[in-house]
This record gives sequence, C-alpha cells and structure tokens, in this order.
Amino acid sequence: MNKIIFLDIDGVLNDIYDMISNINISRKIYNNVYPNRNYELEKKYISINFSFEKLQILKKIIQITDAKIVLSSSWRSILLMDALIDNGIPVIGMTPYVNQKRGKEIKEYLKNNECDSFCILDDEICDYEEEDLLDYLVKTDGYSYSGLSDEYVNEIVDILSREVYFMEKNREKIRKLLTKS
Repeated sequence: MNKIIFLDIDGVLNDIYDMISNINISRKIYNNVYPNRNYELEKKYISINFSFEKLQILKKIIQITDAKIVLSSSWRSILLMDALIDNGIPVIGMTPYVNQKRGKEIKEYLKNNECDSFCILDDEICDYEEEDLLDYLVKTDGYSYSGLSDEYVNEIVDILSREVYFMEKNREKIRKLLTKS
C-alpha cells in the first residue's frame, strides 16, 4: 500500500513560539545570506524549526500507518527534505510548484505518482475546497496555537485507513478528482 501524507511545515511541525525563536535563521538560510555555505550546518539550522514533540507525533502516525511524506509546504526544498530525513522522517518527494496553489500541486503530484491513500496536514485551507480535497485535509490549529498534536492522530489514521479499506472505490474517486483539474 502506498500511503502519502502531504505535509506543510509552519503551523504543523512548529508553533508560534518555535517560529519567533527561529525565523531569522530560517530566512537567512532560505535567502542564501550566508556567504560560505555549509550544507550540513544549514540542515542543522533548519532542524531547529521542527518541534521535537511534533516530530514524535508525526513519527507515531508514520509508524501506525506506514505512510511516506511528500512536502507541500511553501518552504519545500531539498535542504528541508534532507533535514527531515536526518530526523527520521521518510520523505519521498515534494509537490511541484503550480502558482502557489497547494491543492493543484497535490493533484498534480497524484497524477504523476502512484498512491492508494493520502492525507493532507496543513494549518490553512488554501485552495483545498475549490480542488475538492477537504475530505483529505486535517487542519491543525496553526502555529498561533499548537500545530500538530495528539488530538489529530486518530483523524489522520482514519483517513489513511478508510481509504485503504475502500481502495478500489477511492481509486475511482481519486481518478475523478484528478480529471476535474
């Protein structure tokens, strides 16, 4: 079974306190401010943005569901992928860029990759409603509060399990969903 979690970072793997503490380092790295770039050091700095507690919750979800991660965050990059992998998160890719429309980007990824079930973890609605993806969204309360917490685990597991249980029906649903774009 190929289960995918489309993962946003800000507001999911961190909260407002993490963001305030680390935003300047993140901006410098992403804006390539450092003149003598050191990839390993940058990965460590990026990892500072992840809340240890939220990483543990994500790992628990992955262990229960055997899901893989695809980055859908606006901060997605090879550097971010590598930082998550170094933290034990099985990242297999990133959504393509489609005019900063996460729903469209997820649908584009699904068109080009095999997937039996998927869930979207994000703190925003983005264009998910207009792309008919709300049934797959688990919306965290955002980085202004707590981001990913234990209260979301069952919902995420249910979405991924429900779709596997009704796989043939959902494959047809996913095909129809993808042909709408």
